[in-house]
Amino acid sequence: MGSIFSGTTLQNLIHAAPVLATLHLEFVKVRGFSAGKGLPSPQPGEGFIILLHCPAAIELVLDRCRWVKNYHESNGTITVKIDAPRLRRFRYQGLLRPFTLHSQAPDLARVDLHILPHVHYHGEKDAGRDLVTFWRLAQNFSNAKDLKLRVNMLEDIAVVDSESRAKLLCSFPKLKRLRLEGMHKLNGKTAAVAVANMLSCCPVLRDLRLNLTMAQPDLNRDDVRGRCFLEKKY
Repeated sequence: MGSIFSGTTLQNLIHAAPVLATLHLEFVKVRGFSAGKGLPSPQPGEGFIILLHCPAAIELVLDRCRWVKNYHESNGTITVKIDAPRLRRFRYQGLLRPFTLHSQAPDLARVDLHILPHVHYHGEKDAGRDLVTFWRLAQNFSNAKDLKLRVNMLEDIAVVDSESRAKLLCSFPKLKRLRLEGMHKLNGKTAAVAVANMLSCCPVLRDLRLNLTMAQPDLNRDDVRGRCFLEKKY
C-alpha cells in the first residue's frame, strides 16, 4: 500500500511493454506531470494534468490510487487524462476526481465505477462542483455496454432542474445493462430523480438492477486505511 511512482516513471514502464493488455494499479500514488506520446500539454486554466498513455491496454483498473502534483505541492485541480483506444474493460474505485478518456474506446464493453465517500473533507464540500465532475466523468463511458455504478448517496448525483439536465446529462446509446447501488435518505424524492436521470440516458437499456439502501455501510479496518490513504493532503 502506498507505492509511489512519478508519472514519467509509470509511463516509461508501460512503454517498456508495448503489448501490455492489462494494467492494474492498486493503492499507487502517481506524482508529477507526464506528457504521454501524442497527448496535449496542459492549457491555461486546466489546472494540473497527469497523462496516462496505454496504447495496447484492453483492461485498466485504478483501485484507490492517489494523483498528486509532487512531494510538496498539493493545491490546484488535478485531472487524469487516459489514452487507451483499445480499452474494453475499465474499473475505478476511489474518490470523485476529474479524469477523462483522451480518445474514445469504441469497443468498451464493461465499466465499473465505485465512487468512495470522503471520510474527512479538506475545506468546504461543493455539491455543485461535485455534480458537474460526476457527470463529466460518466460522459467518458458513453460507448459502454455494461455499467455498474456505486455511489455513496444517490442524492449527490441527481440533476433536478431542466436547465442543468440539458447541460450535464449524457447519452449511453449502447448501454444494455445497468447496475446502480447507493444510499438514499428516508422519504426523499431526490434519489428517485437520480435514478430517472440515469434511465433517461439509456435508450436501449434491457437489464436494470437497483441495490438501494438507507443503512450506512460498515467500514472495516482496511476500508478506513484505504480512505485515509486517498485523503492524505493532495
